[in-house]
Amino acid sequence: MVKPSAEIIDYNTHMSGLRAQDFIGVTTTLHDVHEWFKKNVNADTILIGHSLNYDLKAVKIVHNKVVDTAMLFSDSPGKMPGLKLLAEKQLGKVIQVTGKGHDSTEDAQCCMQLVQKKVNWKE
Repeated sequence: MVKPSAEIIDYNTHMSGLRAQDFIGVTTTLHDVHEWFKKNVNADTILIGHSLNYDLKAVKIVHNKVVDTAMLFSDSPGKMPGLKLLAEKQLGKVIQVTGKGHDSTEDAQCCMQLVQKKVNWKE
């Protein structure tokens, strides 16, 4: 969690899963995120996620090695399938249950499984 730099007017809880009480005690700033990124991610690091452009834009980070499941599973230009739909159709998993919002860990694990499926990776 990152401490907002301004007052949050709408938490959009039904989509984000976040509420005002979730930010109590949060001290990590955007600067802290940038510092962590610089220490832990280099030019060879591959970021995997769903619609990562929105997340990277939110934290003001540009990175060139990205595998985005929204684009990877897109049937046509400009039409990006949602992660919930991909999880159900490609993996047979139910995620992002209505009313609970997103679970970032569950979303990340799902993205990794989707990429592994796409490249036919086996343990």
